[in-house]
Amino acid sequence: MASAIAKMRKPKTVEANTVRIAIIQDGLTVGELAARCGMSSLCLSAAITSNFPCQRTRHRVEAGLGYTRAIWSDASTLAQRKKCVLVFGFDPYLVERDFMRSQAAAIRADFSGCYSKADFIKEVFARAAVTNPKPTAPQPSEPHTKQS
Repeated sequence: MASAIAKMRKPKTVEANTVRIAIIQDGLTVGELAARCGMSSLCLSAAITSNFPCQRTRHRVEAGLGYTRAIWSDASTLAQRKKCVLVFGFDPYLVERDFMRSQAAAIRADFSGCYSKADFIKEVFARAAVTNPKPTAPQPSEPHTKQS
């Protein structure tokens, strides 16, 4: 009977093991990572044991780990997502199109030719690439000197 149950269980994936290792290396508990991800610990535990079937949960976990581990995204996409958070304050993978559209003026994006969420994400990434993440403080103007 026990061997029949063991055969029915899904094998652990590399990604699930990577998340487990990241939790240990970062000195976190499942509850702490869940809080960072905006999830309940029960939901995160279920996702870990079911090998993260939901793409949104995958993106939330990468964000919860501070965008430091490219588990499901490639490294360049993860870096672009992190830059969007630094520059605009949101991760385009974790918000809806309506939210991105509402931020168009603030981020100086043109979503007129965007129809899918992927199009919106490309536009946000493009805007983040040309925007300085740290706004520069206005420099005091040079004192005017009279020339005689």
